[in-house]
Amino acid sequence: MHTSAFLSSLLVSLLPAATAQWCKGQPNKPGYCTPQTWTNLTTADSPKTGECEDACWGVASDAGDWGANLTGVAAGQRRSVVGYACGFSLGRGPNQPDPLEFDFQNQDILDIYQGAIDRFATADGRVAATGTMVCQGKSLQWWVD
Repeated sequence: MHTSAFLSSLLVSLLPAATAQWCKGQPNKPGYCTPQTWTNLTTADSPKTGECEDACWGVASDAGDWGANLTGVAAGQRRSVVGYACGFSLGRGPNQPDPLEFDFQNQDILDIYQGAIDRFATADGRVAATGTMVCQGKSLQWWVD
């Protein structure tokens, strides 16, 4: 009986550490995208980093390759890609013409989440960011919020 209580306690204590690793993903696995710029949008109402880590778990649990079509989407408009409390969205980059179709991988999304957390997470554990990236030669804007 003591053994099962100990193991349960051990498992619960390890969960936060395991969850925090989801945003790292597999950095040695190259994706299709390269982040270019990072801008802090964090406020008192921003998602908690734990919510972003939950989103990373969802992304890491997905099959891996994503396709997007932003053809006809106006500059500044966002399309949700990851619909968690800490979401990930994409939009047309500066001066990017149609057609705007491209692929990206889980690791591309995880790199953005991890980069936002590393750069901008506040002491009270909140984070939001935007920036630009290039995927298969296409200029895009991204948001974590």
